[in-house]
Amino acid sequence: MVDEELALAHFGQPPYYRYIPSGKVMKLPFSVRMSDGSIRTDPLQWSQDPEVMIEAGFELTEITEQDIENALPKLSEEKERSVNQLHINWENYVKYNGFVTSEGWSLGIDTNDVSLLTGAFLLLKEGSSLGLGDTTTIVDMDGVQHTINLQDMTTLMLQYGQFRSLKSQQYSDKLQSIKNATTIQELNNLDLSIGE
Repeated sequence: MVDEELALAHFGQPPYYRYIPSGKVMKLPFSVRMSDGSIRTDPLQWSQDPEVMIEAGFELTEITEQDIENALPKLSEEKERSVNQLHINWENYVKYNGFVTSEGWSLGIDTNDVSLLTGAFLLLKEGSSLGLGDTTTIVDMDGVQHTINLQDMTTLMLQYGQFRSLKSQQYSDKLQSIKNATTIQELNNLDLSIGE
Protein backbone atom coordinates (compact mmCIF):
# COMPACT_ATOMS: atom_id res chain seq x y z
CA MET A 1 0.00 0.00 0.00
CA VAL A 2 2.85 2.38 0.77
CA ASP A 3 4.19 2.04 -2.80
CA GLU A 4 0.83 3.09 -4.29
CA GLU A 5 0.71 6.18 -2.12
CA LEU A 6 4.27 7.38 -2.60
CA ALA A 7 3.75 9.12 -5.93
CA LEU A 8 1.29 11.64 -4.50
CA ALA A 9 2.19 11.53 -0.86
CA HIS A 10 5.13 13.85 -0.54
CA PHE A 11 4.25 17.53 -0.22
CA GLY A 12 7.35 19.15 1.25
CA GLN A 13 7.87 18.15 4.86
CA PRO A 14 5.83 15.71 6.97
CA PRO A 15 3.00 15.09 7.52
CA TYR A 16 2.33 13.31 4.22
CA TYR A 17 -0.98 13.26 2.36
CA ARG A 18 -2.41 11.43 -0.61
CA TYR A 19 -5.17 12.53 -2.93
CA ILE A 20 -8.58 10.91 -2.43
CA PRO A 21 -10.51 10.62 -5.70
CA SER A 22 -13.68 11.79 -3.99
CA GLY A 23 -14.82 14.38 -6.48
CA LYS A 24 -13.67 17.27 -4.32
CA VAL A 25 -12.00 20.16 -6.07
CA MET A 26 -8.25 19.58 -6.00
CA LYS A 27 -7.31 23.16 -6.89
CA LEU A 28 -6.05 24.92 -3.82
CA PRO A 29 -6.68 28.64 -3.30
CA PHE A 30 -3.93 30.99 -4.43
CA SER A 31 -3.41 32.11 -0.85
CA VAL A 32 -4.49 30.59 2.44
CA ARG A 33 -4.90 32.55 5.67
CA MET A 34 -3.65 30.38 8.50
CA SER A 35 -5.00 30.29 12.04
CA ASP A 36 -2.02 32.29 13.28
CA GLY A 37 -2.89 35.08 10.84
CA SER A 38 -0.12 34.35 8.35
CA ILE A 39 -0.88 33.98 4.67
CA ARG A 40 0.54 31.09 2.68
CA THR A 41 0.91 31.21 -1.07
CA ASP A 42 3.51 28.45 -1.46
CA PRO A 43 2.03 25.00 -2.21
CA LEU A 44 4.84 23.42 -0.20
CA GLN A 45 3.48 25.25 2.85
CA TRP A 46 -0.12 24.06 2.45
CA SER A 47 0.76 20.61 3.79
CA GLN A 48 1.57 22.28 7.10
CA ASP A 49 -2.16 22.80 7.72
CA PRO A 50 -4.13 19.52 7.76
CA GLU A 51 -7.47 21.35 7.49
CA VAL A 52 -6.44 23.01 4.21
CA MET A 53 -5.24 19.70 2.82
CA ILE A 54 -8.41 17.85 3.80
CA GLU A 55 -10.58 20.56 2.22
CA ALA A 56 -8.57 20.19 -0.97
CA GLY A 57 -9.34 16.46 -1.15
CA PHE A 58 -6.31 14.94 0.54
CA GLU A 59 -6.08 12.67 3.54
CA LEU A 60 -3.33 12.13 6.05
CA THR A 61 -1.35 8.93 5.41
CA GLU A 62 0.61 6.62 7.64
CA ILE A 63 3.67 7.07 5.41
CA THR A 64 6.80 8.04 7.26
CA GLU A 65 10.01 9.72 6.17
CA GLN A 66 11.67 6.28 6.39
CA ASP A 67 9.06 4.72 4.04
CA ILE A 68 9.84 7.29 1.38
CA GLU A 69 13.58 6.95 1.87
CA ASN A 70 13.37 3.15 1.60
CA ALA A 71 11.26 3.29 -1.57
CA LEU A 72 13.45 5.74 -3.49
CA PRO A 73 16.85 4.89 -4.97
CA LYS A 74 19.65 6.14 -2.78
CA LEU A 75 22.00 8.74 -4.25
CA SER A 76 25.06 6.84 -3.01
CA GLU A 77 23.92 3.65 -4.78
CA GLU A 78 23.25 5.56 -8.00
CA LYS A 79 26.66 7.22 -7.79
CA GLU A 80 28.29 3.81 -7.42
CA ARG A 81 26.37 2.55 -10.46
CA SER A 82 27.45 5.60 -12.46
CA VAL A 83 31.10 5.18 -11.46
CA ASN A 84 30.96 1.52 -12.52
CA GLN A 85 29.41 2.46 -15.87
CA LEU A 86 32.03 5.15 -16.46
CA HIS A 87 34.78 2.64 -15.68
CA ILE A 88 33.31 0.13 -18.16
CA ASN A 89 33.08 2.86 -20.81
CA TRP A 90 36.72 3.81 -20.15
CA GLU A 91 37.93 0.21 -20.33
CA ASN A 92 36.06 -0.33 -23.60
CA TYR A 93 37.40 2.89 -25.06
CA VAL A 94 41.05 2.16 -24.34
CA LYS A 95 40.62 -1.45 -25.50
CA TYR A 96 39.10 -0.67 -28.89
CA ASN A 97 40.39 2.82 -29.65
CA GLY A 98 43.86 4.20 -29.96
CA PHE A 99 45.97 7.16 -30.90
CA VAL A 100 46.05 7.53 -34.69
CA THR A 101 49.45 8.68 -35.96
CA SER A 102 49.91 11.15 -38.82
CA GLU A 103 50.73 8.10 -40.99
CA GLY A 104 47.34 6.56 -40.18
CA TRP A 105 48.33 3.65 -37.95
CA SER A 106 47.13 3.36 -34.36
CA LEU A 107 48.87 2.89 -31.03
CA GLY A 108 47.08 1.49 -28.01
CA ILE A 109 46.43 3.79 -25.06
CA ASP A 110 45.87 1.47 -22.13
CA THR A 111 48.33 1.51 -19.23
CA ASN A 112 50.49 -1.31 -20.65
CA ASP A 113 50.69 0.40 -24.04
CA VAL A 114 51.76 3.69 -22.43
CA SER A 115 54.45 1.89 -20.40
CA LEU A 116 55.81 -0.05 -23.40
CA LEU A 117 55.91 2.98 -25.67
CA THR A 118 57.52 5.15 -22.98
CA GLY A 119 60.10 2.45 -22.34
CA ALA A 120 60.88 2.13 -26.05
CA PHE A 121 61.31 5.91 -26.29
CA LEU A 122 63.65 6.09 -23.28
CA LEU A 123 65.76 3.20 -24.58
CA LEU A 124 65.96 4.80 -28.01
CA LYS A 125 66.97 8.13 -26.52
CA GLU A 126 69.61 6.56 -24.27
CA GLY A 127 70.91 4.34 -27.06
CA SER A 128 71.17 7.30 -29.41
CA SER A 129 73.16 9.33 -26.84
CA LEU A 130 75.58 6.40 -26.52
CA GLY A 131 75.95 6.12 -30.29
CA LEU A 132 74.17 2.76 -30.45
CA GLY A 133 71.72 3.86 -33.16
CA ASP A 134 68.79 6.18 -33.44
CA THR A 135 65.98 3.90 -34.63
CA THR A 136 63.65 1.48 -32.89
CA THR A 137 60.73 -0.71 -33.89
CA ILE A 138 57.27 -0.33 -32.42
CA VAL A 139 54.17 -2.44 -33.08
CA ASP A 140 50.78 -0.82 -33.79
CA MET A 141 47.33 -2.05 -32.72
CA ASP A 142 47.05 -4.22 -35.84
CA GLY A 143 50.33 -5.99 -35.07
CA VAL A 144 52.26 -4.19 -37.83
CA GLN A 145 55.86 -3.21 -37.05
CA HIS A 146 57.13 0.32 -37.71
CA THR A 147 60.75 1.44 -37.63
CA ILE A 148 61.08 4.99 -36.37
CA ASN A 149 64.01 7.34 -35.67
CA LEU A 150 64.55 9.41 -32.54
CA GLN A 151 63.35 12.70 -34.04
CA ASP A 152 60.09 11.18 -35.31
CA MET A 153 59.68 9.20 -32.10
CA THR A 154 60.04 12.40 -30.05
CA THR A 155 57.32 14.10 -32.09
CA LEU A 156 55.16 10.99 -31.85
CA MET A 157 55.56 10.84 -28.06
CA LEU A 158 54.57 14.49 -27.64
CA GLN A 159 51.41 13.96 -29.71
CA TYR A 160 50.67 10.60 -28.06
CA GLY A 161 51.14 12.04 -24.58
CA GLN A 162 48.85 14.97 -25.31
CA PHE A 163 46.14 12.64 -26.67
CA ARG A 164 46.38 10.24 -23.72
CA SER A 165 46.34 13.12 -21.27
CA LEU A 166 43.19 14.52 -22.89
CA LYS A 167 41.43 11.15 -22.58
CA SER A 168 42.51 10.80 -18.94
CA GLN A 169 41.20 14.32 -18.25
CA GLN A 170 37.83 13.41 -19.83
CA TYR A 171 37.58 10.41 -17.52
CA SER A 172 38.63 12.46 -14.49
CA ASP A 173 36.15 15.26 -15.26
CA LYS A 174 33.27 12.81 -15.64
CA LEU A 175 34.23 11.03 -12.42
CA GLN A 176 34.28 14.37 -10.59
CA SER A 177 30.85 15.24 -12.03
CA ILE A 178 29.50 12.00 -10.57
CA LYS A 179 31.02 12.78 -7.17
CA ASN A 180 29.64 16.35 -7.26
CA ALA A 181 26.08 15.32 -8.21
CA THR A 182 23.55 16.13 -5.53
CA THR A 183 20.47 14.46 -7.07
CA ILE A 184 19.68 11.29 -8.99
CA GLN A 185 18.26 13.44 -11.79
CA GLU A 186 21.59 15.21 -12.08
CA LEU A 187 23.36 11.83 -12.29
CA ASN A 188 20.97 10.60 -14.98
CA ASN A 189 21.72 13.67 -17.09
CA LEU A 190 25.49 13.06 -17.12
CA ASP A 191 27.15 11.87 -20.33
CA LEU A 192 29.38 8.99 -19.24
CA SER A 193 30.78 8.19 -22.67
CA ILE A 194 34.44 8.71 -23.54
CA GLY A 195 34.38 10.55 -26.85
CA GLU A 196 36.75 11.27 -29.69
